[in-house]
Order: sequence, then structure tokens, then C-alpha cells
Amino acid sequence: MRVSSEDVTVVALLADPDAPTEIARRMARILPARLADKAGQGRRSDVEVVSELGMERPGHKGCGRAGVGA
Repeated sequence: MRVSSEDVTVVALLADPDAPTEIARRMARILPARLADKAGQGRRSDVEVVSELGMERPGHKGCGRAGVGA
């Protein structure tokens, strides 16, 4: 987990392909809200799923990067 200068915490979930990646995707949809509850006002969390196919975020199929919680 790293914190950027913009008050955004970035979390990467590393998962094997197939079922583990699907589970990580589900967790990535839930985690931003849960982390926001714990982090307090003014903090935002960005969750990325990393698998053998590359880096992705919930709601986007295939490889690449797209925003969550933005």
C-alpha cells in the first residue's frame, strides 16, 4: 500500500489468473468504501487488481488501467 501526495491510497491486489482474479475483482469493488470508512474524511482509496494478464481495475475487462473510486 502506498500513499500519494493527493491523499489517495493505492492498493494492489495480486492474484493468480481465473478464479483468484475474479475474487480479487469483487474485493476491489468493495474495498474503496471500506477503506474510506477507516481512513477518515478527505482520503480516497484506489484499488488495482494485478494478475498474469496485466493490471486492471473493476468494471474493465482485459489488460490495462482504468479508474475506480475516482
